[in-house]
Amino acid sequence: DDRIPFWRKVGEAVHAHDCKFIMQLSHGGRQRDVPDILYPRGQSSTAKRDPLHGFECDQMTTADIKEVASAFAEGARRAREAELDGVELHGANGYLITQFLSSAINDREDEYGGCLENRARLLVEVIRAVKASAGRDFPVWCRIDSIEYRTQGGICLADAAATAVLAEAAGADAIHVSAYANPSS
Repeated sequence: DDRIPFWRKVGEAVHAHDCKFIMQLSHGGRQRDVPDILYPRGQSSTAKRDPLHGFECDQMTTADIKEVASAFAEGARRAREAELDGVELHGANGYLITQFLSSAINDREDEYGGCLENRARLLVEVIRAVKASAGRDFPVWCRIDSIEYRTQGGICLADAAATAVLAEAAGADAIHVSAYANPSS
């Protein structure tokens, strides 16, 4: 909460130019550039290491998942209190929500794994928590991958279309479609 005044000033500067300020909220999950001192292991839908840097991670417990959904909700509440114009939930490009959505990464056998509806459960719960915390009238965008090029057998266009429908039903106001491109292309 102590960062709200800072973001309010940033938002005021953006608004002074007749622009909107949508804050992106994200969680890297297992995808990190450096290991963190406080959190040396990432969290994910899987316990498999991050393929880029090889950092270790833990498969999240249901309590961990609920805590993350709550953290997204608190971030959105803070953005609203800072008088920003909405939030975008980063669910693409290999970040945590992608790790749940991707059938190639998510190896869970509970209500957060398996079929697409289960793999999308984290995103749906985050959207609902954000709307409950920041208000139904506070704009929430979801960034999702259309195709997951970096991960063999991952998110495909049909998955993305079905995820967008689930996100809209949960309360998303807009969908930002991205693609997780191969860095060598």
